[in-house]
Amino acid sequence: MASYDANYQAVAKLHHLLSPTWLYELITKHFSKGNVVLDVGCGTGRDCDWLSLNGYLTTGVDASTGMLNLAKDSYPNISFIQDSLPKLTTIKTEQFANVLCSAVIMHLPEDQLEETATNLLRVTEIGGCVLITYRGSPSDDNRESGKLYTPLAPNTLIQTFERLGATLVSHAQNTEEERGHVWNNLVFRK
Repeated sequence: MASYDANYQAVAKLHHLLSPTWLYELITKHFSKGNVVLDVGCGTGRDCDWLSLNGYLTTGVDASTGMLNLAKDSYPNISFIQDSLPKLTTIKTEQFANVLCSAVIMHLPEDQLEETATNLLRVTEIGGCVLITYRGSPSDDNRESGKLYTPLAPNTLIQTFERLGATLVSHAQNTEEERGHVWNNLVFRK
């Protein structure tokens, strides 16, 4: 989080240049419109804005004060809360039909995976959907610009969520053309 707080303006600039159409296609396919969505790790609110404009009632949550302030200034009609994984302490149980966790899990240590999965499922309604995207780091020390990129095999994540009672609906990979990153995209149903 410290890296995001220290560089929130540069990160915001980069995020607004990227257009994750592949992410929006997954959301459209798997999320139920008109229902509430929690965007965990919402950053500057780019995806919250897209969700809101496309018929989803959206709340964004992020650990970074700088990112949240930009989000609140840019999208004053969307609700933003400061909180973070693995706990999500301010989010009520089974409050959201759809949960988006894009580009977040990769920044957590592997020993927080179980608690993270537990709480993502905790805040999701029964029958609801959790969409997770993440990528690895090409560096040897799993760090880029001070940020941790935990190497995480998709099967590890899948087994963790299934052990907690979720069902895997979709698993796909895509390459982000702009930067050449390979992303893992997983969708679970609670």
